[in-house]
Amino acid sequence: MPVSTDFSSPVYWSNRFESEQSFEWLISDQDLLPFIEENLPQQFLLPYEDTTQNEKGDEEDHQQSDIRPEKTLNVLHFGSGTSSLGSSLQRYFDSAKSTSKTKEKGKCKDKVQVYDSDYVPTPQSSHSSDVDIPFILLDVLSLQSLKSNTPEDEWDLIIDKSTCDAISCGGPIPLSIEEEGKGAEGESGSLPYPIGKLLYNLSKVTKIGGRWISISYSLNRFDDEIYTKYGWKLIKKQMISTTYIPGGRIVKDPRSGEERVVHEPETGVWMYVLGRV
Repeated sequence: MPVSTDFSSPVYWSNRFESEQSFEWLISDQDLLPFIEENLPQQFLLPYEDTTQNEKGDEEDHQQSDIRPEKTLNVLHFGSGTSSLGSSLQRYFDSAKSTSKTKEKGKCKDKVQVYDSDYVPTPQSSHSSDVDIPFILLDVLSLQSLKSNTPEDEWDLIIDKSTCDAISCGGPIPLSIEEEGKGAEGESGSLPYPIGKLLYNLSKVTKIGGRWISISYSLNRFDDEIYTKYGWKLIKKQMISTTYIPGGRIVKDPRSGEERVVHEPETGVWMYVLGRV
């Protein structure tokens, strides 16, 4: 009987990263970026500017817009592994190109900084890019680790691509003294399950009005509404792709080395957009 893989284990990921240089879970950057763009928090978008105003009005508006200093909007891509999503996001935010929907709402004039993070070291080559993506060694299930690695202005946008799926494979997690005092207990009464712990931890470092975009294979990752207990609301749930591979997938038997074709069931790829309230 085959042994199941513990995707929540740091040992598994450390061993995997010894040989893996690049891998994208569930959906490619190119296919995912339009969905992220459609669901950015309000602080990433500016009101539509009326171009029919006279020159005096335009000048006044320009002077008013110069009053507020430029801010830095912070984006956390946690569980980045060997994904190129962080680089693709930074390149997108730095670029003047946008879809028609963003053009209608206006473009963000603030600086946007994307951070990759994982709880084990990842291959350096996976983070080399033409854009600056800081890498943080971060355990999102540790509130202390999160707080010590969060910018002063907190996170405006958090993104994970199947990291929630990996985390959900783990068992109950002990509460910290702070969490016990604030009622962060889960179904067991004293030990919250990983997703509950994650919801609680991320709520402490995400700006009010910020968003968490989670990409998952699970149809019911947040359906129990546990997120409402920890200061989140579900803004959108949408199937954005499937994992179906026409013609099947070739796998190799680790013992015999024999290759065979397997036909896996079609699984939906779901996007959950949670808002911090």
